[in-house]
Amino acid sequence: MEVLEAAARNGDVTLLLTLLQQNPDLLQDCTVLSRENPIHIASKYGHQAFVMELLSKKPSFARELNKYGYSPMHLAAASGHEQVVLELLKADHDSCLMKDRNGWTPLHWATYRARKVIVNLLLSASQESASVLTYRGESFLHLAVKYNQCQHFDVLVQWLKQLNMEDLVNKTDSEGNTILHLATYRRQYQLFKAHRGAKMSSWSLCARCKALVFNVAYNMMQTLQTLLTGDSNLRRMLQMNIRNAAGLTALDVFYQISSEPDEDIGQMLHGAGALRAGHLEALTNINVHNIMGDRHPVLGLSAKCLELIYCPVEMRNVILVLLVQVIVVVLQAVSGPSDCSPLQYQDGNYSGGESRSYSIREVLAVSGKASQVSHLKLLVCVDRTVACSTSLLHDMIKAL
Repeated sequence: MEVLEAAARNGDVTLLLTLLQQNPDLLQDCTVLSRENPIHIASKYGHQAFVMELLSKKPSFARELNKYGYSPMHLAAASGHEQVVLELLKADHDSCLMKDRNGWTPLHWATYRARKVIVNLLLSASQESASVLTYRGESFLHLAVKYNQCQHFDVLVQWLKQLNMEDLVNKTDSEGNTILHLATYRRQYQLFKAHRGAKMSSWSLCARCKALVFNVAYNMMQTLQTLLTGDSNLRRMLQMNIRNAAGLTALDVFYQISSEPDEDIGQMLHGAGALRAGHLEALTNINVHNIMGDRHPVLGLSAKCLELIYCPVEMRNVILVLLVQVIVVVLQAVSGPSDCSPLQYQDGNYSGGESRSYSIREVLAVSGKASQVSHLKLLVCVDRTVACSTSLLHDMIKAL
């Protein structure tokens, strides 16, 4: 058997044929007696001719598992041997759907090892392979994010569109995490490590580790951009506020990891309609197009107000400016002429002053909180103000 294994390791077809002439039952014997089938060895090393010869003698070898539970297709896909994968598909097309002991298919292994050509080949050969999950409920997209193999994430998304399987982005693993949860967590965690290291007098990580930290952070940023600002059909399909097993949305994960969250990611999440789990509780079962009556019976918000809550943050900021101006005009029309100059705060009292524009940050500064308000918290303040202003304006117009 050692001679046969050496022939498989070297891809020596001539030696294989010689051994088979000496012992026609050699392949049957190695299936029973050997700990390593020669086709597994040849597949791992990428010897196409040797694999083809073995399959011509014994086609069932394509579905043989080695002592570790891997098929020849698993080994060839993980190792990136395109021609061997093609030979195995010819012998048994369904071999691309075989699972190892962890429920991983050849596509999972090709994704894990960033074998782009093999991933394309397997998805072309079998649409079903894209929907197969591991025993932990992970799709091949989960594995790409978990193991930082997102350099070609946009290519994977294109495959979802081609296969009409965009809903796969909302699949949850055994812990309830979608790829949006994972990408948000990994981005924030890597930035947290980088920021913490930068504050230390001497960053103990080696140069290679530092490069890995920033590489992961960059790849996760690219992944989030693809999901949140990429193809319009994918954005419509993406469910932003799925809660994982811990009850957290992607936005909860964003705020949980670091006291210094990434503003760019925060703006993308807010702009795409991400909410925290606590806000979802208040909005459970609300449908702005099928609302009971003119106002929601619990929250007291009109349908138009709820629609504005769900619109992008940038649009809400513009609406806020317009609403403030409209409210001032309405108040002036109802109460008559009055001194509408801004109030100034001095020595514990408010007094009239010269007219000028005040930003939200300046208003908050009156109570001494401006230095504590971050950009993202300011967005939340704007959101709430928009909702209240919209509801107030709605009531005032109805009253008039």
